[in-house]
Amino acid sequence: MPYSSEGLDAQLIEVLRQKECCDLKDTIFADLYEKNSRWYEAVTVSYTLDKPQKEVAEKMGIPLDTLHSTLYRAKQWIKKYYEEQFHQLDDK
Repeated sequence: MPYSSEGLDAQLIEVLRQKECCDLKDTIFADLYEKNSRWYEAVTVSYTLDKPQKEVAEKMGIPLDTLHSTLYRAKQWIKKYYEEQFHQLDDK
């Protein structure tokens, strides 16, 4: 099956977008760690390692509602400081 230049262009754009998303994710995690290491721990264990939140709360030694509050504050901070970059990725 021959490749069309249009298909290759779309594929290249997707690879670049994924790389930019990966770079942005690395930046966000580094900044999140600098801002608040507990936020970083909660986000990485809950979402990156895909652990159940009850297990994460136990590992961190905090009540589940405190974990929920921590995750909420971390997500709000990420939205506030990185919203523009996410919109730029969507525009590409």
